[in-house]
Amino acid sequence: MVELFEDTPGLAIKTIIVEGEGKSVPEEVPSVVEVHCITKLSTGEVVDDTIEREKPFSFVVGSGAVIPALDKCVATMKVGEKATVALKADVGFGEEGCPPSIPGEADLILEVELLSTKNVHLTLEERLSIGEDDKKAGNDHYRSKEFEAALASYQHALSTLRFSVAASDKERKLVNAIKTPCFLNQAACNLALKRYVKVIENCTDALYIDSKSIKALYRRSQAYLNLNQLASAKRDIMKAIHMQPNNAELREIYSQITAKRKANKK
Repeated sequence: MVELFEDTPGLAIKTIIVEGEGKSVPEEVPSVVEVHCITKLSTGEVVDDTIEREKPFSFVVGSGAVIPALDKCVATMKVGEKATVALKADVGFGEEGCPPSIPGEADLILEVELLSTKNVHLTLEERLSIGEDDKKAGNDHYRSKEFEAALASYQHALSTLRFSVAASDKERKLVNAIKTPCFLNQAACNLALKRYVKVIENCTDALYIDSKSIKALYRRSQAYLNLNQLASAKRDIMKAIHMQPNNAELREIYSQITAKRKANKK
């Protein structure tokens, strides 16, 4: 057994089931790994099984795209290795969990198999493929109201593309065609979770790419409204209305802002 967080014994304990015979995950450069993972509650109940779904997943080690315990575990593995990790919620999904399958403060057991590893110097085509797959996975989770899982998928897509170097306008457009909806969809997830500061961050990232994004202005305005930052909410929604004056959803937010401003003056 190996303590994955040596400074905090018992936080995450790894046990090797099958020794790996392939190459190790290199420490000196970021790596893209492909894994299978079975996730169980401490009761033994299986909440996710990528083997059963026949869908291994990839992520950049150290990018923050997965929970800390899984990140730390994979960084110690060799290709072909299988291991279990018993982990506390602090290095799992934390206080909020991953509804509906993983409750808040849930300790977990992971069964992890490292299928492959390669350094982060992927081609742009490979990065775009990973990003597109992650975006689609996020959309599936979102439609199922699995907002935490959706956020993780979108973040992995963004983490993969963060290392991309686009050599032309065409390539930048291809990268941004994935990044922009990921930011916007993260904002939608965080709106559903009432994390309004995060919504503002997501929308600001999207607007950095496309300053005329109606969805980004609309969702950021909603976040400002919920935080009672009415001047900022009005500024964003007016920009959006200027571009789409007949959009009923935009005008509804404007009406809510106006009503709240009047209520605050009473």
